[in-house]
Amino acid sequence: MLHKLHDEIEKRSGKSWIQTIIDNYDRNESSGFSEFETYGMFCNLNLSKIIERPWRNKNIPMWGLHSINIKKLKRKYSLFYRSVTLPSFMKYSK
Repeated sequence: MLHKLHDEIEKRSGKSWIQTIIDNYDRNESSGFSEFETYGMFCNLNLSKIIERPWRNKNIPMWGLHSINIKKLKRKYSLFYRSVTLPSFMKYSK
């Protein structure tokens, strides 16, 4: 799966996967890159290709962070998803 991820990054950027990550690393953030999130998102977008470990993740925009209640999230998403994340790229999307 990692080879597929690397190939996809290289195909889209026209550069090596490692150079693409270095070039896009946000040095103004305390965590400018997350290999775990990158891999998880890639797997999440390719669920039909994954048989042995299907990720079931729900991304929630960060704009609603102040109103998030853990118990409500659990009730709303636990039957369909294994995890809920608030990725930074969704910070301002609604």
